[in-house]
Amino acid sequence: MSARAALPTAVLLVVLATAACTAGPAPEPTGDATTTSTADVVPPARGTDGTPDASGDETSPGATPGASDRTTPAAPDGPPSPEVRSLADLPTAAPLVPRPGWQVVAGTGACVQSWRGAVGTDAPTTPREASVGLLEQVAAEDGADPVGVPGDVLLPLGGDGVRLHGVNGVVQSWTVATARGDVHVRGAARVVRVPTFGGEDSTQSVVIVLDCVGSLDEAAWKGLLEDVRVGLVAPVEEPGVWPS
Repeated sequence: MSARAALPTAVLLVVLATAACTAGPAPEPTGDATTTSTADVVPPARGTDGTPDASGDETSPGATPGASDRTTPAAPDGPPSPEVRSLADLPTAAPLVPRPGWQVVAGTGACVQSWRGAVGTDAPTTPREASVGLLEQVAAEDGADPVGVPGDVLLPLGGDGVRLHGVNGVVQSWTVATARGDVHVRGAARVVRVPTFGGEDSTQSVVIVLDCVGSLDEAAWKGLLEDVRVGLVAPVEEPGVWPS
């Protein structure tokens, strides 16, 4: 190779060597392009104690978080409504005399047993007078008038296998005219005084009736008094001995 041809090649090599010596490392990124503004960050939801709330649900002002919407019912202040149950395995029957709110105990032959229990806030003057008034009210609701003067009867609370224990009630009969003909009714009622938790008086009452088509079945009435149990809150009484 001639000296003229080698000169440009030497110059090129010197330029490349100089560029390699003066070149530095590549600049590192400053991070300015990836910085996020604090205005774009959404803070996690927090509870009333400052801790993060996992649910993220908002609680309305004044409401307690996690509180149930159900309201606990208040404890009853008075006695429960009394019930009557029958120990006899008698078939059910339709009522012979319609009485709204009454329960049919059973049917026996041409007769039907039914009853109604209730509670009240008026303390009776005397239990017997209040019981007579209740039985007269039932007869009036049937559209009838009781026959004769009211007598006494024992309404069973329970028994010991030898004799029945119960409370005294008043008993009377009347006749109801229906579309099927006359229905003969015998009813027994009792009102007892029961103190409430607040120290006030309240009452429990129960009425038992036997409705019969044709003549009144005395055997069915006797069986009713032996088989039913009244759920009155009252001490056992001697037959015919009323509390004052």
